Amino acid sequence: MRIYSLYCDRLMYEIVAPEGPAIELEQADREPRSFDKALFLQVGVERGDGGAVKTASDRVHRICRNVASQLVVINAFAGLATDALRAGPEEALIVTSNLQSLLLTRGYSVHAMPFGWLKRVELAAEAGLWEQRGEYVRPAQKWGPQWSHRLPADFEEAS
Repeated sequence: MRIYSLYCDRLMYEIVAPEGPAIELEQADREPRSFDKALFLQVGVERGDGGAVKTASDRVHRICRNVASQLVVINAFAGLATDALRAGPEEALIVTSNLQSLLLTRGYSVHAMPFGWLKRVELAAEAGLWEQRGEYVRPAQKWGPQWSHRLPADFEEAS
């Protein structure tokens, strides 16, 4: 699972059109939405990432603590996943829904952008070590360097 997070002072999106398999939306769900002080997640799900959801929620929790955000906005973004490993729509929806559920149980307000829809996004974001981050989470992987496939042999997990 690849997650690109961006802490936004302001985030707004509106629905443009369905793209591929899209969830059904009521008219009210098609209205523009806006958020202040939100952690915006672009999530690219790869096959087998169901086993990485807990680790992904731990990483998002750590980022939220560092940017002092209690609001998370999740967008499933297939283009972020590796082409050869990209999960199908059903698996991607399940994984992002499970991530949303885990973050809710940790006390975060979570909004999931409608799955399978093109969106027009406007944002005002901050840039910094925690405000703008890329995470690569593999099933059963321990915390390690960003975008790495395996941990160095001498790596020790912090307690």
